[in-house]
Amino acid sequence: MKHTLISITRINHHYHLLSTAEKRIADFVVENHADMGDLTSQQLAEVTGTSAATVVRFCRSIGYKSFVEFRMHLKQELISPTANWYELKSDESIAMIKQKSFNFNKNSMDETLAVLDDEALEKAIDYINDSSAVIIIGEGGSGSSARAAYDSFLQIGIPARLIEDPFFQILAISKLNREDNAVICGFSHSGMSRNVYESIKLAHDRHLTTIGFVGITGAPLTRYLDVTLHTGVSNHPYFSDTLSARICELNVVSAIHAALSIKRREELGDYREEIAKLLSIKRVRK
Repeated sequence: MKHTLISITRINHHYHLLSTAEKRIADFVVENHADMGDLTSQQLAEVTGTSAATVVRFCRSIGYKSFVEFRMHLKQELISPTANWYELKSDESIAMIKQKSFNFNKNSMDETLAVLDDEALEKAIDYINDSSAVIIIGEGGSGSSARAAYDSFLQIGIPARLIEDPFFQILAISKLNREDNAVICGFSHSGMSRNVYESIKLAHDRHLTTIGFVGITGAPLTRYLDVTLHTGVSNHPYFSDTLSARICELNVVSAIHAALSIKRREELGDYREEIAKLLSIKRVRK
């Protein structure tokens, strides 16, 4: 079993969203990535029968800002001595499985760090901080991240609501308009969850601010988002990419929580002590 490079993983995850010309580039890169060397965007365009502009669009479609950035990441992955970080053998020891599993998840977090746009993150933080209400939605695996976001926002005084039922989501959002200054946060790693998509679309149509935690660049959900917070995309035949996606989403939530805590530090005071007091009634004493 060979290690799958992050760059190639991104191509595979985004392939269905690429244009016909971009797919020609993707096919060439997947087949020839080990031999690309210092190929320029113009040279790649020529061998794939496309244009330099299409090469740039391809790179942006899979989450890179430019061809130079894509090529740099690819070269680093190819020469990295840790290229077999999480290749598993049939006789692998439990100690090595543990090590490689942790490395896999660390790698996913590094990818999230690379693709998460600072400007988008800052916008999301400002929208949430200034809102009068934050409605958080999500389902499936991403639903657990939505619940964690709800918990972290409540602790720092954000007026948050977690709505898990898709019918209640529609009802709640339909009662809001622009003047309510509400923010709708949707969690969908694939960006294709129908219920989250429909709720976010309704929020967008009602001129509400929409923020999405999405793993796939260019996914359908992003059409109706004011702010898209991209998380890492990884896959592996043994390690759980479902759990990896949650780890990446939670790291983004953690960054937002930290930034909001700083913004609200004067009004929060020692909020951790206050939370501890509030929750003490739910603690069993010895």
